[in-house]
Amino acid sequence: MTPAKILAVDDDEGLLQLEQEMLERQGYIVLTATNGREAIEIARHEHPDLILLDIMMPQMDGFEVCRDLREHPEAAGIMVMFVTAKAKLEDKEDGFGAGGDDYLVKPFSMRELVLRVNATLERAGRIR
Repeated sequence: MTPAKILAVDDDEGLLQLEQEMLERQGYIVLTATNGREAIEIARHEHPDLILLDIMMPQMDGFEVCRDLREHPEAAGIMVMFVTAKAKLEDKEDGFGAGGDDYLVKPFSMRELVLRVNATLERAGRIR
């Protein structure tokens, strides 16, 4: 089975690099984007299995990105995990309401990130 492809999206390039390194060590193919518009373009062309999506970003926030992807057939089936500092219950509700599949609050451990990625991809039938 081909390795799952993950698109990590965050305007914090240090965190983005950490996520990329950790997930590549797990055998995933990792693409990155630093803003919402770039994320949409990459998602539509590369069809990742999962997007790790920050909410607070310039140009488009993560909620807008997720809603946009859900409206387009070529991207609607991509799993989305919000990875954000927005920790209020209302924020989580907004994330799931926008079409998110999981919600991880910063700060988090890299182990938790990997476990959640594995679980989300397994549930989606993208890994075993």
